[in-house]
This record gives sequence, C-alpha cells and structure tokens, in this order.
Amino acid sequence: MTKEELDKKKQKIHDDIVADTKATMEANGLTADVFVKRLKAELNAKETKIIKVKKNAGADAVMAEILAATGGKGKKVSGIKVLYETSEEKVLAVNVVAWGIRQNARVDGQKLLDMYPVEKRDLTIRTVDDVIAELDD
Repeated sequence: MTKEELDKKKQKIHDDIVADTKATMEANGLTADVFVKRLKAELNAKETKIIKVKKNAGADAVMAEILAATGGKGKKVSGIKVLYETSEEKVLAVNVVAWGIRQNARVDGQKLLDMYPVEKRDLTIRTVDDVIAELDD
C-alpha cells in the first residue's frame, strides 16, 4: 500500500468516525443549536459562594470576605442573600461571576470557530496484511 493510499484510507476512516459520532449525537438531541445555547449560558455563568461574616460587619468587611472566597475575582457581585444568622455571625450566599467556566466556554467557542490551531491526531491503521506480516516475523 502506497503512502497516498494509506493517507486516503486514514482520512476515510476518520471521516466515517466523525459522521457516525455526529449522527449518534444528533439522534440523542445533541445538535449544533443545543451546543450554542449551552455555550451561551456558560459564557454568562455565575456561581454562588457561601461566606461567613461577623453579624455587624460593614460593607468593606463583607467585600473583603467575598474577595477572599473568590481568590480576588469576586468584584462583580450580583446578589447577596442572608442564609442564616446567629447573635455573632451571618452566613451569606453571594452570587459572583464564574470566571473559570466562562474562560473555558470562550476557548471552546473559539476552537469551534477555528480561532485556535487544529489539534492533530495521529491515526495508526493496521491492516490484516500488517498483522499477518508481523506474525510471520
């Protein structure tokens, strides 16, 4: 088998695998539209952090706790809810931007738009003749 024939065979196998995978995904409801909707949601992702503060803590102290809980990335707070409080402290649920999820979603979206170099996969094909030749050796 020539190198050109082998390359064509590799490409056909790759194309068949991709087509089968795509058909299976679409048959199970995983279409391009579904992925776009999920990607859009991830690009706007938020997460809830639970923090504990002293009951009489001022806004600066609360913000310091939020920043500590988010590794300094909690500057965009979209809501604070008191979960419970005692005579000495309050436990708060704080909604903040989920930067890790958003970053991963951005990278995934950019890969889908070919904004990143293609990741190469090496596909090794062993034919029956190859296996027989190895057994004969």
